[in-house]
Amino acid sequence: MRSIEEAKIAMALDGIIFEAFCLNFSSDMEMMKERFAKLLLGEDMSGGGKGVSSALALSNAITNLVASVFGEQSRLEPITDYTMHL
Repeated sequence: MRSIEEAKIAMALDGIIFEAFCLNFSSDMEMMKERFAKLLLGEDMSGGGKGVSSALALSNAITNLVASVFGEQSRLEPITDYTMHL
């Protein structure tokens, strides 16, 4: 069984860890917001210096998102007769 002092120390450490987690989460969220804003504004995120239109940037982002989520599992293919009748 813990003493009262040990419990207080454990609670303080838990609070410090939680605060560090919140700060890290907050900075990650800000980075994601900034990158998404750049993407929607059509800024070049590759570092090459050639910007692209917003529509192309958004299209590429959606394509990359789908590729990363579904990978090779769900390629766009013509619907077979078997699939149509399911």
